[in-house]
Amino acid sequence: MEVILHLFLRKELILIIKYLEQAMIENVKEPFDFDYHLNYYVIYPWIRKDNSLIRILTDQNGQLFKVTISQIEGQKKIQLSLLIESEHVIRQESVLWIKDKIAWCLGCYENMDGFKKIVEDDYVLMAAMQNKWGRRNKSTPTLFEGMLNVICAQNVQFSRVYSMSYNLSYLFGKELVIDGEKFYAFPNPGEISGLSIEQIKEAKVGYRAKVIKAVADFLVEMTYDEEQIYHWEDEKIKEFVTQIKGVGPYTANLVLAVAFRRSQNIHLDSYVKEILNTFYIKVEEMTDEEIIRFCTDQWGRYAAWVISLLTTDTEEWAEILGVKMFVRSGAHIKHNKVKV
Repeated sequence: MEVILHLFLRKELILIIKYLEQAMIENVKEPFDFDYHLNYYVIYPWIRKDNSLIRILTDQNGQLFKVTISQIEGQKKIQLSLLIESEHVIRQESVLWIKDKIAWCLGCYENMDGFKKIVEDDYVLMAAMQNKWGRRNKSTPTLFEGMLNVICAQNVQFSRVYSMSYNLSYLFGKELVIDGEKFYAFPNPGEISGLSIEQIKEAKVGYRAKVIKAVADFLVEMTYDEEQIYHWEDEKIKEFVTQIKGVGPYTANLVLAVAFRRSQNIHLDSYVKEILNTFYIKVEEMTDEEIIRFCTDQWGRYAAWVISLLTTDTEEWAEILGVKMFVRSGAHIKHNKVKV
């Protein structure tokens, strides 16, 4: 453990202590594209700084950590270094927890061979892949953050999700100061549950404030193990979250992908339907159930990953196929700048 002391002398002497630990993520399943993580879905409190990715984490004891993730250059096999900083002593069990959590959120150990085979057999997916074979989507470290990301993404330009998530963290999350720079953890359910709907709207989330409060209230009232829930079957998770007023099958399926890294359950919205209608099927002649059945028959347990692939940078890869998309892509590299 390294301890760094900073002394500032103005009108009075101020002593700031910073604790540091280091860790390494090895045995990353290749191909793995760290640049993809740097450029896509960098939703606060994920932060990009130069060629590193920063994540603010809160453990079960409420301790805050700034984790700086970098790819180690010049290695035969991909390795990620973690620089862990905190205002308090960093225990070894916290280091192990952080290492496991970051590796899971970035999909470091996922086997993509089956997904790759599906992509290689489909010319549309090959165009959509854009040779980013090591791409992984980020996951949120908690169910609550995942649910709020999904709720904030509904009926809005995807770029607004970044600012909403920052605002929620800035207004309601705990503050962490490292080297004089302020960072904010994503709030937990208890920090939102005690707020009024009008207070939550200060984060510029609009009508979503009502559902956000409902989610927070539900998770505070329910007794569940945050770590154990990740071992639940898909249907059990969907049954759990759809008990919340305002959370239906669409939101539940997205939560499975965003918060649990489940690859099979797809969400259907107007943009997904537009892409499917353009490249695969005539959706206006089909019910939602028939569309979902087509996707699962076509892509099996990787259907959700395929939908994510198709809805990222859609204008660019569609143009390669000679198709002009008139609906803007939900997720795009240029959307990663936070506007508050």
